[in-house]
Amino acid sequence: MKRETVFIVRLSEGGPEALAEVFNSGDWDTGSISITRVRPTKVAFVIMKFGDKVLDSAYEGVYEPVLYEFGYSAIRVDHVQDSGPIPGQIHEIIRTADLVLADLSGERPNCYYEAGLAHALEKKMILTIREEDRIHFDLSHYRFIVWDTESALRRKLRRRLEHMDKSD
Repeated sequence: MKRETVFIVRLSEGGPEALAEVFNSGDWDTGSISITRVRPTKVAFVIMKFGDKVLDSAYEGVYEPVLYEFGYSAIRVDHVQDSGPIPGQIHEIIRTADLVLADLSGERPNCYYEAGLAHALEKKMILTIREEDRIHFDLSHYRFIVWDTESALRRKLRRRLEHMDKSD
């Protein structure tokens, strides 16, 4: 998967024109610039059914990169490389995550349980579901991102994250 890397560039003197001049000249050893790679500083735990081609594609093509754009490192439990007990790991990740994104497509009981745990811990949450799935009655009063294509999901997720950034 291709990821965009974000850099902060500082010039010792000059403005955008000076930066363009340094980049265009290829003269990187002048000491006139310093480049710092920026990595996500926040963690988003993604709750979802895995092993489903459509949902796995949404995770890799939308959730991971869009969360990354907003400074989050996405974690999904099947990507955790640890030998400890999975339920304890899930609880710990939810407890420490800055954001919990729960895609409840596929009506997996464990996903509802994990979303309920995040809710009980008063975590900042985003709920999503595919258009073809139903939102259960107990959750119907929450604002879900309902999606049918990855493009729609990407657009709606960005809009939600932008709004969350403004309200923080």
